[in-house]
Amino acid sequence: MHTDLIRAGIITQDPLYRDNELVYNWIAKSCWIYQSAEFDFPNELDNSYFIRFEGIDTSAAILLNEHQIGTTQNALRSHEFLLDQSILKSKGNELTIRIESALSQAVGNAKAYPYVVPASIYYNTWSEPSNRNFLRKSPKDFGWDWGPSFMPSGISGDILISAFRNGRLNGVVVEQSLSDDLSKAKLSVLA
Repeated sequence: MHTDLIRAGIITQDPLYRDNELVYNWIAKSCWIYQSAEFDFPNELDNSYFIRFEGIDTSAAILLNEHQIGTTQNALRSHEFLLDQSILKSKGNELTIRIESALSQAVGNAKAYPYVVPASIYYNTWSEPSNRNFLRKSPKDFGWDWGPSFMPSGISGDILISAFRNGRLNGVVVEQSLSDDLSKAKLSVLA
């Protein structure tokens, strides 16, 4: 989010300069909405469509044409969702990603937990107690003794839509067994 705000001219000073970590802590406390420009989609009824997000940091709701198609709770992995053809339009599609504040999400997750879970607290950062152990997000994002507490959020990779007609293969595992004299091999392919 910080880099997007710098590009948009909303942040005009270097976040790493002096106490700008505190000046800009409103960014980490806010929820953010990314909205795409309208796009067309060649909807062919015999295809299945998936949308893949290479990276979303961290807790987000994803909507296509005002219909929620998925949620994320993990900044450390990619996410993929099957697109229901009933919500796809040939023209004028719009993708919306609503990203929650990581700090608010972590605090809420900790409060909802049935008992207290101890965690390291770095009192030299503005964001503590952050309950960072209740999110799948890099702990350093919440600050450290050597680094600022920015708690970055946003879209951190490509967004791809893929079409599949008769199915798809996500991965292949090949198992092999060799004869004792190594003259024969048996290969098994698992998909």
